[in-house]
Amino acid sequence: MIHKNSFAARTELIKSGKKETREQMIYNHLYFGRKQMTIRQLLKALYPGSDDMNKVRPRSHDLLTGGALRVCGEAIEGGLPVMVVEVNWPAKAETQQAMF
Repeated sequence: MIHKNSFAARTELIKSGKKETREQMIYNHLYFGRKQMTIRQLLKALYPGSDDMNKVRPRSHDLLTGGALRVCGEAIEGGLPVMVVEVNWPAKAETQQAMF
């Protein structure tokens, strides 16, 4: 559980642009770094030494359902098939549906 003051401080840093959200970290790492990775590889790249998949899995799922990432293949990790993701390029332009 994160303390409410820590949460408020992180929120302010994100709003000011001094800190990235987890979604931004995942997207930027795939866009500017390695082009294709598994979710576990993303975890190891962004949080070395951590085994907590919940640091990247929910946000990567949000990026997949939102269309920013796409599944581009499979890899074997721990004897099991897992998905390999990449940036969904070219990005689809969405038109505005309503005026404010």
